[in-house]
Amino acid sequence: MSQQKPLNDKKPAEQGDDTPLTVDPTLKPEEASAAYQSAQAKSPGDATARAEADAMADIADELAAEEMDEDELDNVEPMFNPVDEIAALNAQVDDLRDRLLRAAAETENVRRRAEREKADGAKYAVVKFAEDMLNVADNFARSLDAVSQEAIDTADAQIKNLIGGIKAVDKELQSALNRHGIKQIAIGENEIFDPNKHEVMFEVEDPSKPRGTIMQVLQQGYVVHDRLLRPARVGVTKGGAEGPVDKTA
Repeated sequence: MSQQKPLNDKKPAEQGDDTPLTVDPTLKPEEASAAYQSAQAKSPGDATARAEADAMADIADELAAEEMDEDELDNVEPMFNPVDEIAALNAQVDDLRDRLLRAAAETENVRRRAEREKADGAKYAVVKFAEDMLNVADNFARSLDAVSQEAIDTADAQIKNLIGGIKAVDKELQSALNRHGIKQIAIGENEIFDPNKHEVMFEVEDPSKPRGTIMQVLQQGYVVHDRLLRPARVGVTKGGAEGPVDKTA
């Protein structure tokens, strides 16, 4: 009996070999996609074509993902700009330096002011006491002015001793005031009125003398160190030529 031939004597489709598919890694996503479509266009029964298409699809996906990551990195803004950060820090340093210098200057001013106030406090501590003592000195001066020199010359020994004692006490009082920096304002003959140390109480018509010439001292003036304690009360002339201007006023 003869053997019957199979109905389909065609050879089965050749299976694709197992050789790994080599793909150019420099392909762009669109190029990989085109390669994938080309592989898909081949015969569906071709195993090699299917494997190539699958590989192309995977490569296209990977390249697309890598390109997306690169785009995202390009669009990401840096957390800080080093140049701006350095400029901001320099500005803070300058501001702190300026504050430090101002604080140091203010501290120095406070220290100097405190030292000056301390020195002035010690220097002018006797002002209130001196003002009270000036009343005593004024009374001694009035007592002596009330007695004329002629009356003193004709008085008996007891009166002369009394007047001598008053003069001695007045001299000692002036000496004590001088030791504490309290001095009487000296007024020379024909001295011109100075508003910094004199106070005008009245005016006398006298065209023969420059206007403002001191004619009479009603009350002595005093200074404590370089500060006016009390101005001298005086009477001045008027009607004459204007006196020289005191440039120190």
